[in-house]
Amino acid sequence: MPDDITYTATSPAGPPNATKQVTDEHVTRGHMPVVKLAYSADGDATPVTADANGLRVSGTVTANAGTGTLAVSNTVLSVVGTGTEAAAQRVTIATDSTGVLSIDDNGGSLTVDGTVTANAGTGTMAVSNAGTFAVQDSQKVVDNAAFTDGTTPVLPAGFIYDEVAGTVLTENDAAAARINLNRAQIGVIEDGATRGRWATVSAANALKVDGSAVTQPVSGTITAVTAITNALPAGNNNIGDVDIVSGTITTVSTVTALTTLTGGGVAHDGADAGNPIKTGARATTADITAVAAADRTDTLSDTIGYGLVRPYALHENLTQGATAAITGTASTEVIAAGAAGVRNYITSLTVINSHATVSTVVEIRDGAATVIHRGYALAAGGGYVVTFPTPLRGTAATAINAFAITTGSNVYVSGSGYRAAV
Repeated sequence: MPDDITYTATSPAGPPNATKQVTDEHVTRGHMPVVKLAYSADGDATPVTADANGLRVSGTVTANAGTGTLAVSNTVLSVVGTGTEAAAQRVTIATDSTGVLSIDDNGGSLTVDGTVTANAGTGTMAVSNAGTFAVQDSQKVVDNAAFTDGTTPVLPAGFIYDEVAGTVLTENDAAAARINLNRAQIGVIEDGATRGRWATVSAANALKVDGSAVTQPVSGTITAVTAITNALPAGNNNIGDVDIVSGTITTVSTVTALTTLTGGGVAHDGADAGNPIKTGARATTADITAVAAADRTDTLSDTIGYGLVRPYALHENLTQGATAAITGTASTEVIAAGAAGVRNYITSLTVINSHATVSTVVEIRDGAATVIHRGYALAAGGGYVVTFPTPLRGTAATAINAFAITTGSNVYVSGSGYRAAV
């Protein structure tokens, strides 16, 4: 078989009557036609390589679908472009697509409109801390920073109710503060200069205070002192209120001020007990200034020491009265009745009969009928004046009256005394 076959034909892709060469590629394959794909000199050959995937093309292939549809099939579509967003081509992904869309920012940044939801599926989503996270902590201020009322924000804080001892803290540890069951914060009383030195509370809920380093004043009542081992320091030392339960104080040199004497005296209306206490009085040659009701006042005496005592009653309780002429035998009021529970006491009486000829017996009555005194008044200016060492005592809330036995006399009665509720 000849190696080469030469034939002549008219081809629309080449010049008229171009010579087409068919060569024998290999003896075992038989004769195959070789198609020339580019203009070249006669006898030149351009190899075309093909494999299981089809015809390979090296270089740029321009696809033009014309007026129809161009179908492109590829497992991976990689598009790299440039330009602005307004001029860029937009790609719509089908809702039933099961493929993977790969977006490469080419080293720049991506802008996404709307909300992006991150879903790691069933695996773990790793978050890198390579950047800076913005934390909204407007309540935080730096240590030792200034605080402005009404401006600097604050953050409410809560504490833990924990009555069981927990892990012991070490220096610079942070922990939650405690509250009690009433939500009150628990604190300690600590020394103002030395940390870690605080007051302790005993099992009996007593606050332990050690004042051995300095002299301690005592305020309040000491109910019992078993023994005082050391002498009290000299000087004017205030030891507060001291109750002596038993024993004897031999000598008290000076009591500067005694506000209340409890236990050493007997209260008003109490049973009498103990020995009397010697008292004195304030000597005066003139009246002292009056005090208000219920105020304490001095007992007065003359300059020799005799006590000044007003007879009978207070000035405010003194009373007196007088009648007009009594010419008949009707009971006539001399002193008006006192208030409920208050009696009249008569200390003196003056009786005068101005009738020229008619004398009469005069009765002093407790009320209208009860006679508590009788006297005789002669006519023509007769009568009498009497002082009662023991006052005449009337009935509570009852007037003192005068009564002339004889009709026609002309009797005047005056009386004085005091009122009391006993």
